[in-house]
Amino acid sequence: MESKYFRDITIFVITVAGIGLLAFFFWWKFQLALTRYFDVDEYAYLHWAYQVFSGNVPYRDFFFYIPPGFLWVLAPIFAFF
Repeated sequence: MESKYFRDITIFVITVAGIGLLAFFFWWKFQLALTRYFDVDEYAYLHWAYQVFSGNVPYRDFFFYIPPGFLWVLAPIFAFF
């Protein structure tokens, strides 16, 4: 038969371990974000998103080789800048 003290200790240990694991994963993701390189094609997506924002149509007004859904998400950002 387990006691209330054992149950409280178990919950505390699981909570601390979970928070520690979450902190480790956040730290790992932060380090990856600081050291990961910026792909060259990221500039191309910004250029294509500006073209869509300017009113040009993909495949007709400029060369674009993938479905333009991502551009429609990026294009409104240019309205703020």
